[in-house]
Amino acid sequence: MVAVTGGFEIYQDSAELWRFRYRTDLGEIIAVSDEGLNKQSSIRNVIDYIQRNAAQAPIQDVTDNTAGPEQ
Repeated sequence: MVAVTGGFEIYQDSAELWRFRYRTDLGEIIAVSDEGLNKQSSIRNVIDYIQRNAAQAPIQDVTDNTAGPEQ
């Protein structure tokens, strides 16, 4: 059995746009790019930005708690 290693994966979608996904060490996808980019270098720049800035990014809960339970 081959061990799965987590990290960023870069790929082209069916429209030939560049995207990324992030997998855990168990192979679960926990993050994906929501927008495809025309250049592979552009998606690499996005990943580089995430790697540099994610650790100190604040967590913002944008849940609207005033709406009550879903109907």
